Amino acid sequence: MKYIWILALLVLLCGCQGQRQAQRQEASTTIPTETATPTAVPPSPIGMFVTDILDTDEERVNNLKLCAGVLDGVQVEPGAEFSFNGTVGQRTAEKGYEKARILVEGHREYAIGGGICQISSTLYNAAAEAGMEILERHNHTNEVHYVEIGKDAAVSYGEQDFRFRNVLEVPITIGIVVENTQVKATIYKNVTKM
Repeated sequence: MKYIWILALLVLLCGCQGQRQAQRQEASTTIPTETATPTAVPPSPIGMFVTDILDTDEERVNNLKLCAGVLDGVQVEPGAEFSFNGTVGQRTAEKGYEKARILVEGHREYAIGGGICQISSTLYNAAAEAGMEILERHNHTNEVHYVEIGKDAAVSYGEQDFRFRNVLEVPITIGIVVENTQVKATIYKNVTKM
């Protein structure tokens, strides 16, 4: 009985050694191949514009920050169209927007989401500087003081939109920051290298 156990143990050990030798042979014959994987490169700014926040009412600044938070980091693929209203959506109290001053046919009124035309206008100028194809842009009925005449982009959900097309062969990313007393919009070109 003792010899049977020894024999069984020897057979088991021989089997394991044969398996290890086969694995070593397989490992030595496997040639590692290098494949080029694309690496991300930090996005480079291709268009930037800054506007001063002249009306610092708490409700208006809240609206600016909410809107900027939705847009910041949005990516637009090559040849794709960006729609301000399509991306931001309707400005509602449920989303946290508050009543703030707006211009309606030359008159100052209050409306939910008031002030976000400063975001669309700042973004418009950054997109124009980046060479994007502007598809839709509207002037305000009166002068706004945070940009020169003709450099604004009025938006009103369901009525007036700001739209552009990415004409580059690479995606772009929108950067929007509201800090201190400024709104800063940047268009970044996303590139990868092999």
